[in-house]
Amino acid sequence: EQLSYAAEKALKDGGEKVPAEVRTDVEAKINDVKKLKDSDNKQAIENASKALSDAMQKIGQAAYQGAAGAQNGPQAGPAAGANDKGPVEGEVVDDKK
Repeated sequence: EQLSYAAEKALKDGGEKVPAEVRTDVEAKINDVKKLKDSDNKQAIENASKALSDAMQKIGQAAYQGAAGAQNGPQAGPAAGANDKGPVEGEVVDDKK
């Protein structure tokens, strides 16, 4: 039940970023899990839950691809000479040379 709620929330949060075929697949898997929630067939419940979990990963991939696509413009990188400032926090420097 928690997994189906999480999937529904992910679909809602993903909005239009989630492709229609992914949305349809996830919704079908949600329905499968809901149908089996009162079943005594533990294996069927586990299989449906795994299938839903796998389908949910596609939502994350779609969101990630959408975010990556939005950032395809010029990216700010470290300025030239940025590493010439000496040791960085957490960097081990051996001064006993």
